[in-house]
Amino acid sequence: MRNAEATSKRDLAANRLHLILIWGVPFALLIGLNFTAEFLQPHERVGIAAVLFLWMGAACLLNAIRCRRLHCLIAGPAFIIGAALLAMVAFGLADFGKHGPSVIVWVTFGVVAGSFIAERIAGKYWRRLA
Repeated sequence: MRNAEATSKRDLAANRLHLILIWGVPFALLIGLNFTAEFLQPHERVGIAAVLFLWMGAACLLNAIRCRRLHCLIAGPAFIIGAALLAMVAFGLADFGKHGPSVIVWVTFGVVAGSFIAERIAGKYWRRLA
């Protein structure tokens, strides 16, 4: 088996079912948080968003370790940083203003979108220069 094929086989995002379960479900739940204002307090919604970001970030970091996918090397830390900032807001450790959580979410997803662009430019998998 060639190196590129072996790398692709280790890529969790290359499998449609894994992609849906690992990243699609938390993304859908994140979108669903927009419809929970009547049921959850703002700090609860921000806390749930932090957990979902942590979930996606941890999955990206695991995938980056497994196959060195460039998108995951960038998106994983972005999600983890976003999760930490959202957790700080949820626990009252930081106040970034009324729109702070939304800005954190949009900036994080902006970085994640940029990581797809980087992958298109530099290639899907990061290779060490030997």
